[in-house]
Amino acid sequence: MVKVIVTPVAIEDAKAIFSYFDACTSRSFSKRLLKEFVAYARCLEQMPEMGAVEPLLVHLGKNYRYVLVFRRYKLIYCFENEICSILMVCDCRQDPKQLKNSDRFKSSNRKSKI
Repeated sequence: MVKVIVTPVAIEDAKAIFSYFDACTSRSFSKRLLKEFVAYARCLEQMPEMGAVEPLLVHLGKNYRYVLVFRRYKLIYCFENEICSILMVCDCRQDPKQLKNSDRFKSSNRKSKI
């Protein structure tokens, strides 16, 4: 089994998404989305290579992958040395250049266990 960790930045990304849904739509959808994020993170423990390679990060030379949640949100992670680090949660409707130019993939962040 692979160890799955979530970076503080990824947690902040998810909190922003949940806060938006709590305020603008419904708390029940926000809770459902949280459950889906956690379910996918748990799946990564058993199948860390289940996600597709993230094409916008290939140039960095690491094993960056993603899984889609509700066809709209990407859980972007790196799988190395039996550790799967979730680095970012992003809305696929955002400008993809933001992802490609993000500083968070250039250095290792502190980690939190899921």
